[in-house]
Amino acid sequence: MFDRTTNAILVAAALAAAACAGGSDTATATSGSGNAVVGAGGAGGTTVSVGQGGETINPVGTGGNEGCLTENAEATVSPLDIIVLLDRSGSMSGSKWTGSVSALTNFFQNPGGTGISSGLSYFGPPNGDPECQPASYNPLHVPVVDLATSAATLVSDMQSQSPAGSTTPTWAALYGTLQFANDYQDLNPTHVVIVVLASDGDPTSCNTSITDIAALAAQAYAYNGVRTFVVAIQGSTIANLDQIAAAGGTMAAYDVTNDIMLFQQKMDEIRKDVLACEFVIPDPTSGTFDPTKVNVEYTPGGNGTPENIPQASDASDCGNDPGWYYDNPAAPTKIIFCPASCAIIQADDMAKVQFVFGCPTIVN
Repeated sequence: MFDRTTNAILVAAALAAAACAGGSDTATATSGSGNAVVGAGGAGGTTVSVGQGGETINPVGTGGNEGCLTENAEATVSPLDIIVLLDRSGSMSGSKWTGSVSALTNFFQNPGGTGISSGLSYFGPPNGDPECQPASYNPLHVPVVDLATSAATLVSDMQSQSPAGSTTPTWAALYGTLQFANDYQDLNPTHVVIVVLASDGDPTSCNTSITDIAALAAQAYAYNGVRTFVVAIQGSTIANLDQIAAAGGTMAAYDVTNDIMLFQQKMDEIRKDVLACEFVIPDPTSGTFDPTKVNVEYTPGGNGTPENIPQASDASDCGNDPGWYYDNPAAPTKIIFCPASCAIIQADDMAKVQFVFGCPTIVN
């Protein structure tokens, strides 16, 4: 669905100095594989191909672009940083552990594109640090490395570990890991930083409240858009992990309870889901970028009637409605689709998303 290599640059920057009332100029870019949107920028009208499926988003307006000047901009890909937090409690012994290590090894060695990095931590901590202290998980056990050059660092560390202990300190582990992830996102604003929590059981030490653990994911997501994905391994309570995933902006847990070897497939799905929904904003080729003059249009099937997707104020404003928001409204570097819009666009193989820059933004 999404190939970071073939979609690295979808359209060259070009100036369309024409009034919208006379028909604004836009550039249409469809990747060779018909895959997902990878970026759009500063000021312009860029159309790119995305997703697969057939659902539609309800129109919410005409775009309000009469009398506006528009400019096309280069579409770029966001580097992706995946931080894996892997349960290594004693209950993970046997096929659950070997299957997880095998699946993650395959993913790290074949991540499905370039510009993908990953870091790794375990819970409880393998170095004997206090399991209920968030500081035991921040910084990561294995720092973030480029998978194109350093996947072996992650693989060798996993192979050196083994499950141990009778407790599952999920709260402290997620707390410290999300602290690291939020800080890493702040230091790398054009990147997409996510956390993947994989566990086979309910928390049994530290703070065992699922509500409190989910609140950590919600706070990280609201702060700077770091999402928490969850992989449910056999033995886990799906409803509890669904609650954490939903709070972290990812709807529901990825279920591998019936087959641990699906873990690699779920990692691939997570990569595709993330990269179809975020767009780096490059500098405009002329003039000054105005974040109040950006609109996003979705065309079902690639040739239907364009439908405007309204802007949400932030992730918490999305709800179940179509929308998009800035990663940082005060100094935006990315456009991020709300979950409802992301899911629909991903499901439409012929969909087109058009960014119209220079006209007043339509808000929900």
